[in-house]
Amino acid sequence: MNKKTAFLITYFLLCFGMQAQTLVFINTEQNKIIKAKPGNQLSLHYCGYLGQTESYKQTISFVTDSSVILGLYLPKLSSAQNLSLAGLGLGYKEILLRDILVFRRMSIGRTLLKSTLGVGAALASIIMLNQLYEHSSLSTGAKIGISLGVGLGTTYLINVFISDRPKYAMKDGWRVETVK
Repeated sequence: MNKKTAFLITYFLLCFGMQAQTLVFINTEQNKIIKAKPGNQLSLHYCGYLGQTESYKQTISFVTDSSVILGLYLPKLSSAQNLSLAGLGLGYKEILLRDILVFRRMSIGRTLLKSTLGVGAALASIIMLNQLYEHSSLSTGAKIGISLGVGLGTTYLINVFISDRPKYAMKDGWRVETVK
């Protein structure tokens, strides 16, 4: 194990092992409460710097009284190092709680289910293509088209039924608070 891997493992254990603040989304009209703590994944639409709506989906690293930090937050790195991490998809964003427009908390089970179904769809498509080549008199283009159609259709259905798009709008009576 190299130093970077050991550092990242230690970092995550420290971040998620400590008692941290939790985001609590409350809708009194619908009697719903959604808790999101460090380690949970959030999908957000928020009001950006110039007033434009931006989207971001990442794991919660820290929660402060007025903001949430999503992604890998390493404050001691230089800006160049943070930019290189962002290029690898490991960057972070700090989003003010008052700027959140729409949100969805995603559990690890949901993420694992979606990933597993995606891998299963790819494997099923490959197996179907193999079976078509062995037992069918269709042309090569038709065989590839059928296999591709099944794979893409299955992936589309997975994305429809297990959506990552934010679902709860703040304008519908939701408010966000932080608790210890």
